[in-house]
Amino acid sequence: MARSLYHYRYFDLREVPVAHRHQSLMRQIRQWSPFDEYDTYVVWRKQAAWVWMWDKTRLHTAQQTQAIHTLHILPETLLHPTLQEGAQCVACLEGVEGQLWREHQLVASRWWPQMPCVTEWHIFLRANQFSPETGLPAVVEGDLAARPWAKSAKMDHSALLRDERLWVYVGIMLFVVLWIGEGVPIWELRKGIAQLEQETQQVSEQAVPILTARNQALQTQQQIETLRGLIRYPSQLEIMAKAAGVMPTGAIFESWAYQNGRLQFTVRGQSLDPAAAIRQFQEQALFEDIRAESGRDAEALRLSMRVKGLP
Repeated sequence: MARSLYHYRYFDLREVPVAHRHQSLMRQIRQWSPFDEYDTYVVWRKQAAWVWMWDKTRLHTAQQTQAIHTLHILPETLLHPTLQEGAQCVACLEGVEGQLWREHQLVASRWWPQMPCVTEWHIFLRANQFSPETGLPAVVEGDLAARPWAKSAKMDHSALLRDERLWVYVGIMLFVVLWIGEGVPIWELRKGIAQLEQETQQVSEQAVPILTARNQALQTQQQIETLRGLIRYPSQLEIMAKAAGVMPTGAIFESWAYQNGRLQFTVRGQSLDPAAAIRQFQEQALFEDIRAESGRDAEALRLSMRVKGLP
């Protein structure tokens, strides 16, 4: 399946008990899914799950249109080269895929219809706690591999239920064996089994809100980190205050234009010297690439500069 047709997300489940990881992952996938009906390709690595998801309805429609009876889905990403650490941009069947790797774990992936600009690439890096690099990486090109580098662990809700019931039954059988060894009457065995099942149900019910709250907290944290990555520059109010503090007393702003770190403005006042203005702005850590020239008359001064991004 082409990269343009599916979504990817990395789920860190190290804080979830092993016995509850499948159930927790299914719940998080349902919350994340933008589709009413979906299919997934899931790879388990260490204590994390790598999940590729696509629109099941759209795929089913295409399958019927093409009269395809049997279909096996394999995400294109699994046929491209991997990394141990770092970022790479991979040429896909359509567009390009940005990938971020930590300790051989694909922690983030994003698709673009064409090569992203430097700003888009840096936003992607910052949103996933990667330090922005200078410029764009070289695009990794090449033929698709003959075999995927990871296989899916198909998740089935009914299978998970069977697993949970199996553990309950194993516990009940051990309970029965121990009680029979002591010569306990049958009616007491039944009473003990019923009590054990009730306690198991109560523990499961008590764990649900805890796991739900934790998952919501993790999602909120990820959203906060994403927003932090989007806030790349100081506010315009702070920038204007810094610029005003540099200008001579009595000078006023006549025009102001600011967008994506690029600032242009005109000030009006007495005895405005372009060279002196450049030196004064160069002393401010917030500005760089400063240029100044006289305006249409002796009392006007036009300046342009770049605002440095937040660390």
